[in-house]
Amino acid sequence: MRILVADDSETMSALVNDILTAEGHEVDVARTGTEAWQKLSAWTYDAILCDVVLPGIDGLRLYRRVVDLRPEVVSRFVLMSGRTEHVRRFAEATGATFLAKPFQVRELCEQHQKNGV
Repeated sequence: MRILVADDSETMSALVNDILTAEGHEVDVARTGTEAWQKLSAWTYDAILCDVVLPGIDGLRLYRRVVDLRPEVVSRFVLMSGRTEHVRRFAEATGATFLAKPFQVRELCEQHQKNGV
């Protein structure tokens, strides 16, 4: 699988990259929402893991843009955030998939099995 990880934290993106690469996936990393959108516009990804707090386009705006312009990708889009209550309400309202930070490796693997992420 080809997976996009959008997170401005070098530590978090490296951790997720290492986990997914060890599982045999190809991983691209974006540090800003704008960079993530550029990559989504240029490539097809089997999954997108996106932090909510990103420079440029934040994760919630990026999700909405994907809904409007790339709806075939929405089911593969997972929001990640430590701001759980706000994002949980957004996920409930929109049907978005949400993974609360900090998460355990087991939780990422469970999400991988559940949604193909």
